[in-house]
Amino acid sequence: MQKPKRIKGTENQDQISERKESSFVARSIGVLAIAVTLLLLFSHLEDFFSSDDYLRRSEIKVSRVERGAFEHAVKIEGVVASSKNPSLYAQTPGMISLMVQQGQRVAEGELLAKVVSPGLANDLEQNKALLDLQRAQLDALKADILANNLLDKQTIAVLEIRVNAARRELSRMSRVSNRSSLSQNDFEKLQDEVAVLQLQHSNAQKQLDLNETKAKHLLRTRNLQIEQKQLIVADLNRKILAQQIVSPIDGFVGEVHVMDQDQVLENQILLSVVDPEAFNVDIAVPESYSEHLALNQSVIVSYRAEEFPALVKSISPEVVDGVIQARVDFVSAYPSGLRNNVRVNARLIFERRENVLLVSRGPFVEAHGKRGVYVMEHDKAYFTEIEIGSLGVRSVELLRGLDEGDLLIISDTSKLAGAETVSIFD
Repeated sequence: MQKPKRIKGTENQDQISERKESSFVARSIGVLAIAVTLLLLFSHLEDFFSSDDYLRRSEIKVSRVERGAFEHAVKIEGVVASSKNPSLYAQTPGMISLMVQQGQRVAEGELLAKVVSPGLANDLEQNKALLDLQRAQLDALKADILANNLLDKQTIAVLEIRVNAARRELSRMSRVSNRSSLSQNDFEKLQDEVAVLQLQHSNAQKQLDLNETKAKHLLRTRNLQIEQKQLIVADLNRKILAQQIVSPIDGFVGEVHVMDQDQVLENQILLSVVDPEAFNVDIAVPESYSEHLALNQSVIVSYRAEEFPALVKSISPEVVDGVIQARVDFVSAYPSGLRNNVRVNARLIFERRENVLLVSRGPFVEAHGKRGVYVMEHDKAYFTEIEIGSLGVRSVELLRGLDEGDLLIISDTSKLAGAETVSIFD
């Protein structure tokens, strides 16, 4: 009888190994970490689900309540302008030669540009020659008038002598006719001759007066012609002098409207000069603030991250397109590097009070009808009823419900719909 075969076990395959103590410690630490994590997560979830709503920390903006100076003001835009900003024009057509560049500092009377017009110089020389000719003609006319006047006076004197001689002859014949029998015809003929001579003498005197009157009118006409020509010459001289474009003030060259060697027309604008000591700011104030706008009202002008005090110096009497134009002058120093027509920001200050409880302005003001705000404490935010006072450009006056140091959510929280408690998570 055949013996059954014996099946081998796995005794020779199994190996006995020793448990290391370090493996046990690692497992213990892992279990403990998991327990702590679950505990923290449970605590966080408990706080999360106990809140009425939640917000991400990245979605909110916060600001701390503090005491300080409160400004009731409105933010407006302004444009820098200079009360001394003369523009210079071409008095004559011609080619322009520029001596300066935009932004260059210039002194009063300094040559800025020159207009070259050859035709103008030619016109001046021609008119000067005509003026000399008219003056020579006037001198000749005066000589002719003097000669004619002497001739007329000589004629009158000769006639006067002949009249006197004829009168004496008539008187002699009259005495003789009483003693002798002279021809009546000769006597009457002598009487007629005396009458003719007297008439010639009278007419010669009248002709002299008439010639003198005509001479006066002729001299006046020639003098007026000369004066007219003198005015033309003076105007041409003025235009030639005006071709030298000089600075009327000390300042900087503003905008240059032409290029060097350009052909320019009469009355064409060339460039402007700006007095930096006369800078001011033109502001446009919304019509809704018209009742608060007044002369000498404080304004803060912002330029290059600096603030400069200013005052309202003039106000337009009319409203145009819903705004009122006003001009602001700097109180002391104006910003360095300021340029004409530069746009700047400004705050028109209606009221300023010290030691006021305030917080930075944000959408929270309108979010809950100005009646409440969320105050943060760690990872929670609680809705708190408050009373808001005046609204400034940068800050909000707080009258009731908050204390100095409170941390507020100033971003828009209207979507929370007034939830009492809100959780904040990352």
